[in-house]
Amino acid sequence: MKKGSKILISGAGIAGLVMAINLSKAGMDVVIVEKSPATRVGGFLVALSHQAYLFAENMGLIPDLRRYDLSIQSSSYHDRTGRCLLDLDYSKLFEGLDIVQIMRDDLAHVLFDHAKAVSDIRFGEEITAIEENWNGADVQFSSGKEQAFDVIIGADGLHSAVRQLVFDPADYKRHYLDLHCAAFRLPNVLEIESQFSTHMERTRYMAVFNTREDDIGAVFVWANTDRHLPSPDQRRKYLLESFEGSSETIQKTLSYCPKDEPFYMDVLSQIDMPVWHKGCSVLLGDAAHCLTLFSGRGAAAAFAGACRLSKALIEHDDLEQGFKAYEAEMRPIIYDIMPATRGAVKWYVPMSRKNHILRDGLMRFVPNRVFRTYFKRKYSKV
Repeated sequence: MKKGSKILISGAGIAGLVMAINLSKAGMDVVIVEKSPATRVGGFLVALSHQAYLFAENMGLIPDLRRYDLSIQSSSYHDRTGRCLLDLDYSKLFEGLDIVQIMRDDLAHVLFDHAKAVSDIRFGEEITAIEENWNGADVQFSSGKEQAFDVIIGADGLHSAVRQLVFDPADYKRHYLDLHCAAFRLPNVLEIESQFSTHMERTRYMAVFNTREDDIGAVFVWANTDRHLPSPDQRRKYLLESFEGSSETIQKTLSYCPKDEPFYMDVLSQIDMPVWHKGCSVLLGDAAHCLTLFSGRGAAAAFAGACRLSKALIEHDDLEQGFKAYEAEMRPIIYDIMPATRGAVKWYVPMSRKNHILRDGLMRFVPNRVFRTYFKRKYSKV
């Protein structure tokens, strides 16, 4: 694309901010709109490794990201009695692999600091209409403003406005994992140190991990086929009921579930689209291929995908060719991760007693090197 091309990015998350940094530095005129009033806080532990790490290194971001590295040293898995089923040493697990582990909001904070210096970021604004013309599109915003752009990039997550406005419902499928999830932070009442610890029961589990602050993050995942969530004021009650009768460790953590403030909760589903672009619009990250937190690679895929898309747009004068080049690189990676994630559900949240016993037995008796090989491959895909 030519320098000075007008680019609109919907969403100031990881994918959108990476796009803004790369395209602005290449001479594009970039606008980001974000419906939230400010940068979002909270989020999960994420890992940039392999290609995502190299992309961050090429952007000069690693020194800034390293300041927020959580330096987690091990990962352990426990049954409902507290017995350790599996303990993985990260120095062996990630040996030879470049990786930085960071809270999602810290990653977004670093990216925002870089993006705001080179692009126009508008909070409290969202796209309400897109009308394509012969050389781009005219866009209407919730503020009532109208503006023309050469390219529109939907980096606006699972419930993407760009996807809803540009694509037909028949253009994509949603795969429900039949899982719900929730997350919040709390004081380090479990007294873990530089650790990621998963407490597994048959149809549910809790993962806790140290953050860079003097607290811990807790993520809860449980089996549920309902496609809808309760209203925000009922979610604490719903979470407690979903883990009723769980282990003492889980109950101790749940006692700190926020009472008077919102916390993250969602229905886990993947977005599957045969084509991620249409006209002058293209989708990125969760908007194109939501992998879910269950995959553990969503943030890395968003980061790497943004770098691949920006590179393709910079190198190709023809927009269609740029979009196709991006998809040709990114789609095989995504279509390797997506089915593997769906397949892993029956082991992390086994619905049958047989699979539950088999899972716990494999974790206890299979040599650690087998699991190290599995996780190293997982973190080497993006």
